[in-house]
Amino acid sequence: KKSYLFAGIFMGLAVSTRYHAAPFGIVIPTAHFLRLYSKGELGFSDLWDRNKWLIAALFLIPVFFVVGTPYALIAPHELWRDFGGNIAIYSSLTGEERSIFKNVAILFDRFLTFGDVPAPKMVGGLCLIGFFASFLRWQAKHLLILAPLAAYLVIVGGYHNPAGGYLIQIFPLFILLSVHGILEIGSRWPRMILTGMMTFAVSWNACEGAAMAYSFTVEDTRTAALTWIEKNIPQGSRFLIDMKVTAP
Repeated sequence: KKSYLFAGIFMGLAVSTRYHAAPFGIVIPTAHFLRLYSKGELGFSDLWDRNKWLIAALFLIPVFFVVGTPYALIAPHELWRDFGGNIAIYSSLTGEERSIFKNVAILFDRFLTFGDVPAPKMVGGLCLIGFFASFLRWQAKHLLILAPLAAYLVIVGGYHNPAGGYLIQIFPLFILLSVHGILEIGSRWPRMILTGMMTFAVSWNACEGAAMAYSFTVEDTRTAALTWIEKNIPQGSRFLIDMKVTAP
């Protein structure tokens, strides 16, 4: 009983802290019905007795969301504007429609680099292999990770710009399944092969990372611009920066 109540309370507070936590609420009914399934209690008899604590948890989510975000009641139109800031494939800023398939490709790249900053993709690729390998031995508890992943990606995939910052909450879930899959591969393949793959991926990432870090020490247009700015613009000057989505 306490688990349901605490889940509802903390879920509501999490959403009030960051709206993107909302899709994780799907874990509560998923875990509930998996528990009923494991005990052979799924059915239409005694619906209230079986589901009353689930209903209580789901009720507590909006209650504690409002506790953490009282302006949701005071100015609901502002809340809706916050929600609608990114949840649209069509952008009025550019007048262009972003294809959902292009967004999927962007999301795929985010998982390879664990963010939206250009980075080596070898470790991300190894994790992706492990992610799919984890399904070689399917278990019902996989749903506890897949459900929030799917719900989250459906929402973020519709953003005009699904930046890596929006995905930071689900990277741990992705890595959890990836590690499970890598260990699954290790149980079927010779340990030397798995060790070699991981060593190669980590070494490749380290070399690329070092090369990228070195590039920032080389004289280029960026450093030339910095020299010009420091020489020609007085100390303490103020700048106005356009932060629109499509700003250069």
